[in-house]
Amino acid sequence: TEMIFDNAAELAGKIEEKAKSLRGKYAAQARQILAREAELLRSSGRLSSIDKFYSLIYEKPADIFDYIDTKTMVFVSEQTKINEKIKSTLWQSGEDIKDYLTEGVLCKGLDQFFSTKTDFMTAVEKRRPILIENFTRGTSEWPLKTLVNFNVRQLSTWSGSLNVLCEDIENLTTEGKTCIILGGTKKAAETLHKDLCDKGYAAVFLTPEDSLPKEGLYISYGSLSAGMEYWTVGFSLISHVQINETKHKTTKKQSKSKAIFSLAELSVGDHVVHSQYGIGLFRGVHKVEVEGITRDYIKIEYAKGDYLYTPVTQMDMVSKYIGPHEDSIVKLNKLGGQEWTKAKNRVRSAVKDIADELIKLYAERMNAPGHAFPADGGWQQDFESR
Repeated sequence: TEMIFDNAAELAGKIEEKAKSLRGKYAAQARQILAREAELLRSSGRLSSIDKFYSLIYEKPADIFDYIDTKTMVFVSEQTKINEKIKSTLWQSGEDIKDYLTEGVLCKGLDQFFSTKTDFMTAVEKRRPILIENFTRGTSEWPLKTLVNFNVRQLSTWSGSLNVLCEDIENLTTEGKTCIILGGTKKAAETLHKDLCDKGYAAVFLTPEDSLPKEGLYISYGSLSAGMEYWTVGFSLISHVQINETKHKTTKKQSKSKAIFSLAELSVGDHVVHSQYGIGLFRGVHKVEVEGITRDYIKIEYAKGDYLYTPVTQMDMVSKYIGPHEDSIVKLNKLGGQEWTKAKNRVRSAVKDIADELIKLYAERMNAPGHAFPADGGWQQDFESR
């Protein structure tokens, strides 16, 4: 997010006024931080956390819906998944903001960064929402006016063989049907159009400026990840994919850990990896009171019965262990031991060795004599046109 303001000194003054108005348990810490930020803003004209002060910069906050008029259609795909994402995002941000408030990083009036779910629902309803679900649902959080059921079949991509394409479109170009073929680049699409016309097809070249045709065979440029067929309305689309764009799988040493995006991914007893302390056992989430403040902590058990409590706000430091399980026994690290540090140092050393080898290899390649190829001939030009 980019915050644009005209006068740094004026904004610094507003921050200082905000600091003076603070009252409450954590006001002293917040005033100190705001004073430092106002001083830095006056001296340099910029702040790394400028989005913190958006309520002082703008009279009225705006979101993406402010740039979409009420006549625009808004497609909502899988409403249940969206609700789950909203719930998890608001919960996590709420926990983070609580911590920032106790630390004085944020304060009352500078703690709103998200629209509420109600705001989202209202904004969508004011537009022209279209809900898309894999399975028909009779209920929704938005009032449903019309329920439409349609079937779609995914078509495989076209790899470039003209004969295979002709076989595929045989049943897609009968009377009353519309078939559009995306040929990749504009040059390749024009060549495909010529080839199909030479084979007797009444193909028409379609540009983005043309209106969507009603029936017939049409060629255009562009590509999608897959084709589609709406057989109830007689519409199909085939997309080209270049074989040489296929990514080759590279052999990569598997990491012993996997990032965790939600605590729901962990079960009590799972092996986890803390970036600083190593491999331990996940023992659940517990509420712990520290200096009169109750927070949620991830409890991790290490060797010899030692335990580590990590705030859920630092969940990015904990990963799920996915390394080898020999006879279901995974050695736990010791808290305060040097074993995990030594293991990380060995990995760093190995990575450095690999980097040195790659530098040496590419240096040899750069110094190796090249080969001068002849100018492109007719066959090469014909191949490139496709």
